[in-house]
Amino acid sequence: MNLQLLVVAGPDRGRFFPVPPTGITIIGSSQIHADFRLHDIGVSRVHCELETDGDHFVLADQESENGTFVNGQRITKQELKLRDIIRVGETELLFQQEGGKPEPAGAAAGKPATLPMEWVDKLVGTTLGHYAIDSVVGQGHVGLVFLAHDLRDNRVAALKVLHPAFPKNEEELGPFSQAIKSLLPLRHPNLVTVYGAGKTGPYCWVARDYVEGQNLTKEIEQARTATTRDWKRALRVGVSLARALDYAEQHQLGHGNLTPQNILVRAGDQVIKITDLMLAKALEGSLIQQAIQPGKLRAEYLYLAPEQTHRHGVTDHRTDIHAVGALIYSLMTGRPPFEGTSPNDTLAKIRQAEVEKPRKFEKAVPIDFDALVRKMLAKKPEDRHQSFSELAGDLEELAEGMGVAL
Repeated sequence: MNLQLLVVAGPDRGRFFPVPPTGITIIGSSQIHADFRLHDIGVSRVHCELETDGDHFVLADQESENGTFVNGQRITKQELKLRDIIRVGETELLFQQEGGKPEPAGAAAGKPATLPMEWVDKLVGTTLGHYAIDSVVGQGHVGLVFLAHDLRDNRVAALKVLHPAFPKNEEELGPFSQAIKSLLPLRHPNLVTVYGAGKTGPYCWVARDYVEGQNLTKEIEQARTATTRDWKRALRVGVSLARALDYAEQHQLGHGNLTPQNILVRAGDQVIKITDLMLAKALEGSLIQQAIQPGKLRAEYLYLAPEQTHRHGVTDHRTDIHAVGALIYSLMTGRPPFEGTSPNDTLAKIRQAEVEKPRKFEKAVPIDFDALVRKMLAKKPEDRHQSFSELAGDLEELAEGMGVAL
C-alpha cells in the first residue's frame, strides 16, 4: 500500500509527499535538512519526523517552536492512522493512500477550510438593520464590504459583513460587541468613523463611513517601480497615522493589524483613514480567526513586528508603532524593511537582521527621518518610541524643521 501526506491547508496546499516504506523522514522548513520541505513561516527548520517500518508510522515532534498536532491535539510522539490530520504551523497534512480523496482543510479541527463567498448574492438588494445593501466594494479575510444606504440617517455607508461562520457561539460574540462599542464615540479625521453594528440572521455586520478611494497598497506598488520616491508624502502619511493612533491610545484602544490594506487613501485630497481598528482584538480566538490565519500570514508577514512572529509573543501599542514604521519605510524606499528569498528567510530577518538605512535606496531622505524610522523598527519594543504621542511629536517636529506642510 503506497501512502502519502497531502497538504490540505497552508502555503503548500495541493502538494503531496510520498511516504517511504521504511526509514525516517524529516518534515520542516530547512532546505538542507528537511525531506518534506514546507514554505510556512510557522514551521521550524526541523519540525517533526515520521518513522516508518512498513506496518507502523510514528510521528514525533522535534522540539519545534509551535508544536506538532494530530487531529487537533498536540503530541510529542504518536502512531498515525489513515485519515489522520497533522498540523505544523499553519499547514495541515492528510495521511492517506495515494490517490485518496482530499479532505477539506481544517476538517479535523472542526473549522471552516475556506471562506466561500456564495452568500454574496443572497445579500445584494436586501437590508441588514437599517442598511440597504447595494454592491460589493471590497473583500477582506473575514468577509465583504458593501456599498449601502443608511435608511434611517439617509447617508451612504460602507457595510462590512462578516462571514456567517462568525460567531460560532455567544462566547465569540461578546468580545466583538465590546470592541465595536468602544469605537462608537471615536471621531478623528484619520480614523474611519464607525456608525454602528448588529447581527441580522446569521450575519454580523459593522456600518462605517464610506471612503471613496483605494488603500495604501497602490502607493507602495508605485513606489516599488518608481525611480525616485516622495519622502515628504511618506512623512505626511506617518504623521496622519501617528495622530490617529495617539487619539486611539488615549482611549485605551489599539489596532493590532496595521497593513497597507487597512489604510485607506481618500480620492481627491489623499487624506489617510485607518479602518478595522480593534477588529483583530474583536475576533481573537474565534473559529473564523483560526480559519483565515494562514491566508493572513501569507498576505501580511512583511509587516509583522518581531514579537508577532512568536506564537506567544506579547504585543501592545509598540507593535503598532513598528507597523507604522514598516509602512513609512515601504513608501519611502519602495520595498518592505525586511524581504528574504522565502517567507521563512523573511521571518528570520524580521527577528534578527538590522534594517538597512532608507537612504541606501532613496538618497533624498533626510538623515533625521532615516534615523527616526529605524528607531520605530527596533527589534525590542523598549527601544522604539514608547507612545504614539511621542512618535507624533517627533514626526511633527521633523516636518516643521524640513518645511513640510501637514
